[in-house]
Amino acid sequence: MGSWLCAVGDVNGDGHNDVLLGAQLYDGSAGVESGVARLFFGSDTGASASPVWTREGSGPNYLFGCFVGGAGDVNGDGFDDMLISERGFSDEGRPERGRVLIFHGGPNGPKATPDWEIRGPVAYALMGLYAAGIGDIDGDGFDDVAVSAWQYTHGAMKHTGLVEIYRGGRNGCETRPAWRTMGDKDDSHLGYPIAAGDFNGDHVPDLLTGAPYWGDSIPERGLLLTYLGRRH
Repeated sequence: MGSWLCAVGDVNGDGHNDVLLGAQLYDGSAGVESGVARLFFGSDTGASASPVWTREGSGPNYLFGCFVGGAGDVNGDGFDDMLISERGFSDEGRPERGRVLIFHGGPNGPKATPDWEIRGPVAYALMGLYAAGIGDIDGDGFDDVAVSAWQYTHGAMKHTGLVEIYRGGRNGCETRPAWRTMGDKDDSHLGYPIAAGDFNGDHVPDLLTGAPYWGDSIPERGLLLTYLGRRH
């Protein structure tokens, strides 16, 4: 238990930050290594001893909870929202495409079913190895999220990796990316990891991501990239 652990903000609006825990190798009702995520509310005395919310992966080897984190407030309702990845998720014709889910916060915490879902664009993309709440990149008052598919393949280039940004809105995140970038070499695995911050002090969030196996004259030397945000 505890393959990923994160403070996700105040999901239920009681003034205390809450803790989300993922265990991707958990053997649940859906099969071996289906994974599980559990939420613990904060209080005056710390996090609750028992989870107040639990969700298991939807299939064997789906690795639900491989990443968990805070999405910020993507729908602007005053409650923080949760990101959970299931990078081994498969559906018909696209094995291990992966997916990322958002569960909106509320006065009683999140619902049992996700409020938003994005799936990997191709088979074996492993969408959701990393995801991140990145703040309000476009100044519209809603927080936005970034997701990666580090084994994404396009055309003749294999495992270049992919990073996408989805903007928040009154109904939650959009279902089409507002921005994307792909690795420029085979086996770069762009999108491992993702982070955000205001790196140039202009009060606009910026995106940081890596390509750990990128190489040139030095094989697999790795690459770290920063994309500066700007208001539209």
